[in-house]
Amino acid sequence: MSRFVRTHVDDLQLGMFVADLDRPWIDTPFLMQGFTIKTVEELAALRQLCTTVDVDIGLSQTPKNYDPLLTNGGAKRSRVVTQMFGGKRLVSYEDVFTFEQEMVSAEKVFRDYEVLVGDLYQGIARNGSVDMSAVRKTVDEVVDSIMRNADACMLLSAIRNKDSYSYSHAMASSILAAAVGRQIGLPIPDIKTLAQGSLLCDVGKLNISSRILNKNTPLSTEEVAIVRSHVDQGLELLSHSRGVSPEVLSIVAYHHERHNGSGYPNGTAGAEIPPMARIAGIVDCYDAMISDRAYARGVSPADAISKLYTMRDVDFQGELIEEFIQAVGIYPVGSFVALTDGRVGIVVTEHRRRRLRPRVMVLLDGEGMPATPGTYVNLLEETEDRLGRPLEILKGIEPMDYDIDPSELVF
Repeated sequence: MSRFVRTHVDDLQLGMFVADLDRPWIDTPFLMQGFTIKTVEELAALRQLCTTVDVDIGLSQTPKNYDPLLTNGGAKRSRVVTQMFGGKRLVSYEDVFTFEQEMVSAEKVFRDYEVLVGDLYQGIARNGSVDMSAVRKTVDEVVDSIMRNADACMLLSAIRNKDSYSYSHAMASSILAAAVGRQIGLPIPDIKTLAQGSLLCDVGKLNISSRILNKNTPLSTEEVAIVRSHVDQGLELLSHSRGVSPEVLSIVAYHHERHNGSGYPNGTAGAEIPPMARIAGIVDCYDAMISDRAYARGVSPADAISKLYTMRDVDFQGELIEEFIQAVGIYPVGSFVALTDGRVGIVVTEHRRRRLRPRVMVLLDGEGMPATPGTYVNLLEETEDRLGRPLEILKGIEPMDYDIDPSELVF
C-alpha cells in the first residue's frame, strides 16, 4: 500500500502529515508545503479550503486504530449521526433572519429566559417541583429564535451576567444544546426537548450546600460524592414535577456519563448513553470550561474548543464533537479576538461554511483606542488590511486584559 493516501478533509485528524492539497499551496495560508496538523485551527482551515488532501501515513502520528482504507469521503460522520438518532429525518436548516433582524426579538426572548430561570430556581426551592408549562413556553421561544438565527441568542448568552453560575450555566447549556441540535438537523420538537433537558440538568444542585459548590480549594472524596449526587437528586425532584417527559429525564440522568465509561453516576459508556444526553454532556463541559468558578478562571472559548477536540472518542463521541464545533465555530459567537492588524473585537456572527472568517464588531482600533461604535469587519469579504497583508484572527483574548466590560456592549 502506498504511504500517500488521498483523504477527505472530514476524515483528517490531529497528527496527520499533509503532503499535498487539491489546490495550489499559494492559495492557502500554509507556508510549508507539507506539514503536520497540530492545531484545531489548522484542521478547520483545511476543511474550509479543500475537499481532499494527500496524507503521508509514514510521517503521520495517528491513532493506532486509524485505517485510511476505511475512510468514506466524509460520509461516515453523517451516517453515524443519522443512525444515532434512530433514522429520524435530519434536515439542513438555513437562517431565516439576519443577525440584526433577529437581535430585535432575541433581546426580549433572552430577558424572558433570564426571568424564567430565576423563577424556576426560586420555585424549586419553595415548592420542590418544576413548573414545566412555564419551562416549555419560554424554551419554545428561545428555540424559535435559534432556528431563525442562532447567533443572536448565542451572543447574548456569551456576554450574559455571570453573577450566578447556576443560572447562567443552565441558560447557556440549553442555548448551546439547541444550536447543536439545529446543526445536526434534528426535528424541531426534539431540539426543544434537548434544550429543556439541558436547562434542567443541574437542578439537583439546589439541594447541595453552596459552601461545597463554591469552595475554592480541592474537594474531599466525601464532597465529590455529594456534588455527584446532584444527578440523582435532580431526578428525584423532577419525578415530583408534572409534565416532565421521559426524554428530559434521560438527558438529566446521563449527562455526566462519558464515552469511555469514566463518568457518573453509573459509569455508562458508548452507545448505552442516550444521544441527547451525549450532546448535553458536551455543552455542559464546554460552558463549564469557559465560565469563571470559585476555584478557577474560565478559559477562552477558542481554548475550550481545542480542549474538547482532544477529548473526542475519549470523554465524548468524536462525531458529536465535530457537530458541536460545526455549530459554534473555532471562535464561537461572543469570543473576544485580536486581529492581525492590531484591532480587537467580538465575534458577532458566524459564516456557516467558513468558520474561521466570522463577522467581528470592532471594539479597539489598531492603536488600542475605542473604535467608532457600530464598526464591523466581515472577514469573509475583507481578506487584507490597509497594507495589503492577510487579515485574519490572530488569537482569542480575555476582555479584562483590554479593559473591556462585556456587560456594557451594545449591538
